[in-house]
Amino acid sequence: MTPTFHSSILSICIALLAWLWAGVAPVAAQGPPDLSVEGNGGLVVPGGEVTYQIRLLNWSDALLPGAVISQTLPAGFSYIPGSTQVTVGGWPITQADPIRADGALVWGPFQLPAAGHTAHNPYGVHTFVQDLCLPDFIDFQLDQALALAGSGGYVTQLFYRITSDTAGPDPCAVYFVNAAYDRNLVPILRLQGVWNPVGFWEKPNPGPQGNYAELAAAFARYVAGLPRRNTHPLYVTIWNEPDLWVEWSGHPNAQEYGRFFVAVSNAIRRLGDPRIRILNGAVTPTNKAFIRGLMGVPGFAAAFDAWASHCYPYNHPPWYNIHRRTARYGNAVIDCYIEERDTITRYGGRTGFKFVIKETGYGLGEDLYAFEGYRRINESNRASYISSAFKDFWRTWPEVIAVTPFELGDPWSGWDWLDWVDYKVSLDPFAFSYTPHQQFHTVTALPKPRGAPVPHGFEVAFRARVARNLSPGTYASQLSGAALGATAVLTQAAPVRVVAHLERIYLPLLRANQTGGVWYLGTPPDRATAIVPADGADQAPVEQLQAGEQDGAIVPTHFLSEDSAALQTQDQAAWSVKRALDAAEPRLLALDGRSGRAYLGLSGGELAVLNLSTLKIEELVSLGADPQALAPASQTGTLYVALSSGEVVQVDAVRGKVTARTDGLYAARGIVFDPQTETVLIADAGQGEIVRFKGDLSARLAVYGLEDLPSQVDLDADGRRLYVLLPGARRVLALDADTLQPVAQAELVGGPLVEMALDVEHDRVYVLSALSPEYRAISVLRAEDLSRLALVAGSPAVPLERAAALALSPGGQLLVAEGARLYQVSPEDFRLVGQANMIYPAGLGSLEADPVSGRIVWIGPRGVWVVDSPVTGFP
Repeated sequence: MTPTFHSSILSICIALLAWLWAGVAPVAAQGPPDLSVEGNGGLVVPGGEVTYQIRLLNWSDALLPGAVISQTLPAGFSYIPGSTQVTVGGWPITQADPIRADGALVWGPFQLPAAGHTAHNPYGVHTFVQDLCLPDFIDFQLDQALALAGSGGYVTQLFYRITSDTAGPDPCAVYFVNAAYDRNLVPILRLQGVWNPVGFWEKPNPGPQGNYAELAAAFARYVAGLPRRNTHPLYVTIWNEPDLWVEWSGHPNAQEYGRFFVAVSNAIRRLGDPRIRILNGAVTPTNKAFIRGLMGVPGFAAAFDAWASHCYPYNHPPWYNIHRRTARYGNAVIDCYIEERDTITRYGGRTGFKFVIKETGYGLGEDLYAFEGYRRINESNRASYISSAFKDFWRTWPEVIAVTPFELGDPWSGWDWLDWVDYKVSLDPFAFSYTPHQQFHTVTALPKPRGAPVPHGFEVAFRARVARNLSPGTYASQLSGAALGATAVLTQAAPVRVVAHLERIYLPLLRANQTGGVWYLGTPPDRATAIVPADGADQAPVEQLQAGEQDGAIVPTHFLSEDSAALQTQDQAAWSVKRALDAAEPRLLALDGRSGRAYLGLSGGELAVLNLSTLKIEELVSLGADPQALAPASQTGTLYVALSSGEVVQVDAVRGKVTARTDGLYAARGIVFDPQTETVLIADAGQGEIVRFKGDLSARLAVYGLEDLPSQVDLDADGRRLYVLLPGARRVLALDADTLQPVAQAELVGGPLVEMALDVEHDRVYVLSALSPEYRAISVLRAEDLSRLALVAGSPAVPLERAAALALSPGGQLLVAEGARLYQVSPEDFRLVGQANMIYPAGLGSLEADPVSGRIVWIGPRGVWVVDSPVTGFP
């Protein structure tokens, strides 16, 4: 249809109004967005009222501010004041009457949401705006989330401080949800309670009746006040990692969380809104014992609409996964939810549900599965891995609803190794700058699933009165919409048929009752016909937890904190620190106190011999392959080195020569010299074996096969115990050092094991483990039988988030390298008794203390540093 001159002028005026209201000018180079208008009227008699519904729709991917819509009513029709209802996706936004412009009714300006698409897009990201809840910062992160995930993607965000007194949602949450919808992003809200500054989330209060009724009602009120649109679902995940002490007042309990979750789920479901989808609080990766405990709570297995998982692959590439049967350790893969699904099905009887991978990602510097041969995570392989995970795997698995890696970026969280974007924020005046990491650019460039466009927009419903003298017939209106330089006009729109009389016909209602699990038509079930079998009629029985069985909760017995009178914080200037190398990067460290030397395994397949007195390199030995583990022998100046080639070499450090070599190994990752037998014990991660060789490497003497892959080994030569770290299996083995037969083992909580330290004097084995990518803890085991004495966790003042290395000080205290901090911990009560700054963060195997000289040595990415005396840095 060709618009009239009058309608064209009106459209131009409305477009100019839209630009002025939006505060922006049209950008001709991008072209105007694709808009359309539509509407409908109805039947009415002269003198009656008719309800109009008109819509302005956006067919483009752009979010359009300042959009307006107008309608010119036919002659004889008049607007009824106070009758307007404007909605976006069915959600009311205003009831304000229109303004009048040149005889037309004009509504706006409004923000016109971007269009949707028919194809499902599982791409997403976890934003982090809860502690800087300003519209500018929210919009900025959501714009970056849209660029990263694409139209139709998902965005997870935390909102908290929900208590039994909460009357409704945080205004920040309302703004965030609307802003996500407007960008055609699906919001996933992580809803939580109160953070205690002591260092944990306060667990929910069960209330006077002990059934969480009051708090569940508050969560339901919070959700009820959140925007909902017919165009999008709203996902809410109730709590987070409830099996971890930091999330549950220090004492997580599967029964408590299970009952709380069921109560909240029931309260939200009573809202009766199918657009709301309920997710569990994801547990730490594949905590099967805790999930099994949850399945024992009545109603839990049916209380979630989809299952939330945290699947962190650490440094496993994405093709190492359960789907392909290429994963040896299913708790550290991009599809760890498969193991969780199997536990739910076995103990909860539920099948057929889908999954939201709410947290995942690769942390820079991650190297925990190097014993399997996988590379350390850097900018390049991280970008490659996460891109492949999305493109080749997650989007091809139909059970995956969404994947939202943690985290887009947060200036204050301290989890910068997981960030996709580095933010720097100034609050006075408010401003921020940002630097995207390589993975952001790579995933942003991936094509996203789209399908056909589905226009989104706003709808105006209002009533108009028809003149009593109006003749029967059909009367059309003129509609016009505008946004950012684009206009849409329809001259014969929203037709209304005026008739002389209306005859209403009432039809009987059809009812359906549910009795005995079967749907019936009619009233009495005995006279009805069954038409649909009940869902879940043949569910498997639920197996209950056995009495006394652990529920998988991660509960530390001690926390590192600064609450100690003995604490003396030393700044960097208090250390006598000297650079030892200027070229190659040190990767491994071993000390030989008897000879006063430190041995440094360097990148590029070299070994450096450092004199601890002069701090000079005495020898530089070419090894032929990258070193993987170092072990000084009892003979002064003799060293054994495991290489990436699978070989082990013997080095005369005094002369700087390789004196013996053996092959036949696949991936030697741990090595130790046994002075009583003058043999070498080697952990071969490629074969899953402990192998004993003669001291001159001329013969293989014994082999002990393992079910899992070993990494580090430590020897108590006098007690004749060999301790073996099995990082992926989360176990420590104690073997008889002579027979290589097992005498004890311990299975530890949390994720992969990081490093081990043997304290013979105190009969202790310390094991550093990754409970999750954000939290680490130290298990303290009795060396004699590997029984657990304590689990030592960090605190806000003394975090263990990036702890990577353990060592024993000359005084028998535990040294812990945490990022760029060095902590000293008392073995008696696990208090922090000293700390000092390090110049660069320490990595795995990078910290040693020399009992002879008393010096502490650590290596970083740019050199080696030596502390003249521990007394200088510690009390």
